[in-house]
Order: sequence, then structure tokens, then C-alpha cells
Amino acid sequence: MRKTTIVKSSRELTAKERVAMKSKADMIMLNTACDIEALVIKPVLWAVVEVQVDEEEPYNNYVIVDEDGTKYYTGSESLWNAFMEIYDEMCGEPDTEYSIKVFKCNSKNRDGQKFITCSII
Repeated sequence: MRKTTIVKSSRELTAKERVAMKSKADMIMLNTACDIEALVIKPVLWAVVEVQVDEEEPYNNYVIVDEDGTKYYTGSESLWNAFMEIYDEMCGEPDTEYSIKVFKCNSKNRDGQKFITCSII
């Protein structure tokens, strides 16, 4: 059995938004969306969704909603940490618009591997 719980979000969510944030059916996986080139997102909403499958260890999916309504998700801690650094800093300037560029970088720890991260634009 699969159970999903929203553990944190950028603002209070409506019931409809909570249901939408828990369903990956119409979301785009960030890990594959930036395979060929960087992806630009203007974030308007985010949520951390804890997923529990049977007796397995729970894990988090991180959901970012673009201003056009497109929902992206990832399990990448490196991307999430980079995004939250940007988000936390920009919360101090609510009138300043910004976007993030999501892209892949070569891993320094694993030869031939890449990880996703983001930067502000």
C-alpha cells in the first residue's frame, strides 16, 4: 500500500492543491526533463511529499510548480538543497521576480555520473 503525506509547502494548500501535489500522474520528472538542456522554471509553489510504500523506508518527493501550472518533481536532495537556498534568500524580497535554471552537472564523487542542481536567473 502506498501512502503520501504533504509534510511541508510554501503556503497553505487547498484540498484540491493537496490532491494534485500527491499525484505524479501529470507531473514531469526533473531528472529527465533536463537531460538535453537546462530547464527554466518560475516557481510559484512547492511542496515536500513523503511517500511510504508498505514496510519500506519512507522517502521524499519534491514538487515545484511553475507559473504556467506545470508541476515538476524529483527525489534529488542536491537539487532540493540548492532550490531551498535560493527560495529562502528570495523570501526576504517578495517583490523581486526570479526564475531558476535546472541543469545537470558532472559528479565529483562518482566518475561518469551526473546530478541535478539549480541556479537563480
